[in-house]
Amino acid sequence: MSEPAGAGPRALLQVAFASRATTVAQCLLRSTDTTPVELVYGLWVLPTDDGVVLVDTGFDEDVAVRRGIAYHRTPLEALDGVGVAPADVTDVVLTHLHFDHAGRLDDFPAARVHVQRADVEFYTGPAMRFPLCASSTEKADLAALERVRADGRLHLLDGSARVRPGIDLHLVGGHTPGSQVVQVTVGERSVVLASDVAHVYENLERAVPFPVLHDLPGCCEAFETVERLAASGAQVVPGHDGRVMERYPTAGVPFAVCLL
Repeated sequence: MSEPAGAGPRALLQVAFASRATTVAQCLLRSTDTTPVELVYGLWVLPTDDGVVLVDTGFDEDVAVRRGIAYHRTPLEALDGVGVAPADVTDVVLTHLHFDHAGRLDDFPAARVHVQRADVEFYTGPAMRFPLCASSTEKADLAALERVRADGRLHLLDGSARVRPGIDLHLVGGHTPGSQVVQVTVGERSVVLASDVAHVYENLERAVPFPVLHDLPGCCEAFETVERLAASGAQVVPGHDGRVMERYPTAGVPFAVCLL
């Protein structure tokens, strides 16, 4: 991967803005495990010396109401809690285009948006005539993405890439055609944001994907990629597990933790 310009991350924070109570069985394909688990919906904040890189952008309260999710604060309120204003965000990385990861792009009118071309082509393509294929997205989010494209701020990726030193994107597919995980390195420490490769820790431990998926063999290969990154010394963080908020130190407010 070529080395891009820009400062690397000084830290990695996770901020939460919504949640939903469920069971492990609802998070693992073909599981019957009724153990309760809390899903957390959040963003990942990477402050640098010349701005902020944001991983995923969340969704609106009306979306939460329609989809049965408890909405505790807006994503912007969550960011404000850790001292980040919309104008600070120079780059947005979308791990994929599902509703809970790719909404509210209009909140960041100056940011360059990095997303895999495979996801954009699928979620703006002919398969969207099928309600089942379209059900994980919001039309308003796709319209906002088109505005980003019209502004010249859309960076379409065709595989793994480096956004900045210490911020590496790995195309894995599986969950969606263009799903990507984000490896963040600060000093000698590294964390892999697994996003929806693994909603909860049990997905990682059992190498079983979330039931909503695009390509089952691709999901299995995604676990192999994550395992390879972990073998190099990186910690892997699931995308929605509420236990992440308990296992890492607080970042100054109850809804934010410091991963690096």
